Amino acid sequence: MGIEYFFTPADKWETSLGVRYMNYPNAANQDVFIFTGSVGNYVGNNWISIRPFYVLQNDLQSLSVVLKYRLYGKSPMNFWGLEAGVGNSPDDILTTSQSSFNELMSYHIKVEKNLKLNRISDFNIRLGYLYEQINQNSTKLYRNRYMVEAGYKYRF
Repeated sequence: MGIEYFFTPADKWETSLGVRYMNYPNAANQDVFIFTGSVGNYVGNNWISIRPFYVLQNDLQSLSVVLKYRLYGKSPMNFWGLEAGVGNSPDDILTTSQSSFNELMSYHIKVEKNLKLNRISDFNIRLGYLYEQINQNSTKLYRNRYMVEAGYKYRF
């Protein structure tokens, strides 16, 4: 579960502060707390944002950071985006499902394109590359992972 409060402290700026909690009933380190926030700024048709994640899992601590950039077209739903990150991937479902993500490192980059199809829907495609650490038989190894994501949004 989690909660995050978003606010605009000044014109063309947006920020947030939040916390997330996860519990793994069958793991030794059951409770995970993630403190996060973001700072973003609009300059013309450009938007840049930084989001850190500070993770506490019993006596383990880690920090990861994600940077995002978007170049908007005529509509806010039409944009190109670039994302880069380093850290332990606290939002990555493949590592969070193993409950050991606080010990693993990851580096990623993604490119995305969002297209407004009509007034109530848009389409998104993302291509990404991750260089991530994994646990295999108590040995930490690195692997390459390539991503292709596509999504469709319908607004009521």
